[in-house]
Amino acid sequence: MSPHPNLNEPQNIPKKRSLGFIIILLAILATIAIAGFQIFVKLPVSTTASRFCGTACHSMNPSYQSWRRSDHAKTPCLDCHSDGSKTNRFIKFIELGTKHIPQEVLEKYEPIKVAQNEIISEKTCVRCHKPKKRSESKGRIMDHKTHADIDLNCKTCHNRVSHEDAPRYTPLSKEGRPEPYFADYMTMRKGCWRCHKKGGIFIAANGKEIPGPYTIGKAVALTDCGICHAPATFSHCHVVS
Repeated sequence: MSPHPNLNEPQNIPKKRSLGFIIILLAILATIAIAGFQIFVKLPVSTTASRFCGTACHSMNPSYQSWRRSDHAKTPCLDCHSDGSKTNRFIKFIELGTKHIPQEVLEKYEPIKVAQNEIISEKTCVRCHKPKKRSESKGRIMDHKTHADIDLNCKTCHNRVSHEDAPRYTPLSKEGRPEPYFADYMTMRKGCWRCHKKGGIFIAANGKEIPGPYTIGKAVALTDCGICHAPATFSHCHVVS
């Protein structure tokens, strides 16, 4: 028998891997996954995710820089862009990595559209911002119950708080229900008057116009809530500490 195989003849190549090989391979992959999760859990999330997102991914860098300039700069990305659990953060980290890294390597990524990309849920906000502990200014705590009772959600007023210089955008529709997401996040001068318009028309979170006692009088340039709210009624929404 010739020591060299005849390449012109069909070779006996095994078509199936042995069961033992498959078990060993799965065991190795499981070990890597478990070890990776343990490392991820022990390291600071800001190190494992936020810095990675901003420095490894060119398409993410503008969003990363705007986050660093925001009031949420000490809050890791995945605290908001996940359900908050370490397991979900790990899964999200792997999911985003496997999706975006090939695009970055091949330079086929597109600029991230922050406004349309992901709307942060109400549950995400209240994990850190409890309803009765949201502070608008020093010495004043606002009770949001009045707005919550009419289905007004956090992101209607407080959008773009982590990415202030994201591109401006128009109201979006999701699951057939229009909700107004505005380009500028909440400020007294702009925020209140988006909904409390002259003529007594209030725009609810679902976009519905509701007539009622929401007049702003004949004021041309409103600069203070006291124009609308007398001290006696002001404390109804704002609890002064």
